[in-house]
Amino acid sequence: MTKQRKRWLAIVLTALNACGDDPDPVSLPTTPSPPSGAALGTLMGTIDGVRQLSADTTYTLQGLVTVAAGGELRVAAGATVLGSTAITPTALIVEQGGKIFSQGTAEAPVVFTSASEPGARGRGNWGGIAVFGRAPCNSDTQPCVDPDLGHFFGGDSAMDSSGAITYTRIEFCGDEIIFGEPADCMRLSGVGAGTQLHHIQVHEGEGDGFEINGGTFDLKYAVATGITDDAFDYDLGWSGRGQFWITQQEPATSDWAYQADNNDLDFDAEPRTEPTIYNATLVGGGMLMRFGVGGRLLNHIVTVTGEPVLDIDDPETAERLEIRNSIVHGTFEDEGDGIDAGAFAMTEGWNNQVVDPGLVDPHSTSAPDFRPAAGSPARAAGTEPPADDFFTPVDYIGAAAPDGDEWYRGWTSFERR
Repeated sequence: MTKQRKRWLAIVLTALNACGDDPDPVSLPTTPSPPSGAALGTLMGTIDGVRQLSADTTYTLQGLVTVAAGGELRVAAGATVLGSTAITPTALIVEQGGKIFSQGTAEAPVVFTSASEPGARGRGNWGGIAVFGRAPCNSDTQPCVDPDLGHFFGGDSAMDSSGAITYTRIEFCGDEIIFGEPADCMRLSGVGAGTQLHHIQVHEGEGDGFEINGGTFDLKYAVATGITDDAFDYDLGWSGRGQFWITQQEPATSDWAYQADNNDLDFDAEPRTEPTIYNATLVGGGMLMRFGVGGRLLNHIVTVTGEPVLDIDDPETAERLEIRNSIVHGTFEDEGDGIDAGAFAMTEGWNNQVVDPGLVDPHSTSAPDFRPAAGSPARAAGTEPPADDFFTPVDYIGAAAPDGDEWYRGWTSFERR
């Protein structure tokens, strides 16, 4: 979706929110049968206090459910929330000042999934989760306005907290919200560094997987699989850190693994989109870097067949972006913009390789294995991240340790239906 259209939709939605009447009540469908032994619950309307979801109840999300300023949604480990397929649009929205605590474990993840029966589920069955915070963004309108939902985000609170989302799956997402545009599985807009985000999977989404609009948060152990649009789409001044990211896409039906922008109307807008991301494995989707985006990408594996592995769209991006100690496998895009993406990737001193990364089984749709096989060039030649409170010190390339813990197993799911 173009940024210009996003801005136009934001203006329309803001006007509608300001002057529209409350919608007529809707008749609610019967909640689907829960797993054996589980009770039934419903989530709808506005949460302005504390709402606790337990693991012994299956909840159905009905319509646009909002966690308002001062409200908290607390989701216990092992809880399941079903996105309604009968009431559209259905999505969970955390407004500025609201908080979500979706804190699963490796053995008992929190699952947001489709209300359709297993085997009949698919992309776009329900919307997704959107979180709006008070950390900076660089939109031409202040505060920033979400294009699809009309909510405000951004501000000057870099350490703002919207809660914690850990060991959580968001599946079969991307239903249309407005004007035929699919929702993103997880939208993080102006989210601050006080928010805890790790071990999150977005799976089988019709829109983007992780849509990141500004903010200062860090994201670790993130998986995006079966995404139709971009797996990670970050812009509007996001300046956080990332490590251990995995994408698995189908080149014929998906867009980019990374689509990264600074600001399409002002390439010099501040704060700049300049994240630092270590140890990513991007399978089936390449990287589109444009509109003056910067940052540092290190220890990346990017492998694509039939589509470009890298496209650098403008000189401003080429001046601000670094890609180091990485492996790229595929062809490079040259759209006549004067930027030779292949030459950019092989900049002297960056220690990149154009070679098959030799992963074990990265294309499996049932039990993918993203580890470097014996003899893989990814088993070495990485560079250790800074010694700080976020990065894990590793020296291999990619998101999966050659002989170590397969952190992406157990709490994730790769079922296509």
